[in-house]
Amino acid sequence: MAEWRDPCPWRIVEDMGGAFALGLVGGSLFTTGKGLYAGGKGNKWKSAWTNTRLRAGRYGTNFAAWGFCFSVSECTMLHLRGVEDPINTITAGAASGAALAVRQGRGAMIVSGIFGGIILGVMEGVMLMVNKYQLD
Repeated sequence: MAEWRDPCPWRIVEDMGGAFALGLVGGSLFTTGKGLYAGGKGNKWKSAWTNTRLRAGRYGTNFAAWGFCFSVSECTMLHLRGVEDPINTITAGAASGAALAVRQGRGAMIVSGIFGGIILGVMEGVMLMVNKYQLD
């Protein structure tokens, strides 16, 4: 297990909280910009504030749900396999993508699972290349 990560029960809480904070900050920036763009003449800042107040929390909640599903899947893979490696992360990305799309049907679950695995695979590949570059 990586020394810089918390053990599994606490990892879930930590990842969920970090994902919520990331979604809230990113959602605030995005919805503020969208409110400024969509606001009428003279109402831009009021529109930006209203849009942010109504929609930014939803981004935080959605990111927290993804972080929760991802961490639970990753901890499950870690427990089942007993090894912490990129395969756990990639599989957890695919499982969380599929789990979050379960209400939209089997086809959406398959597509979301594949894309979740691909996205996490690319991220893990980039991290491995950066680590290799730093070691050289």
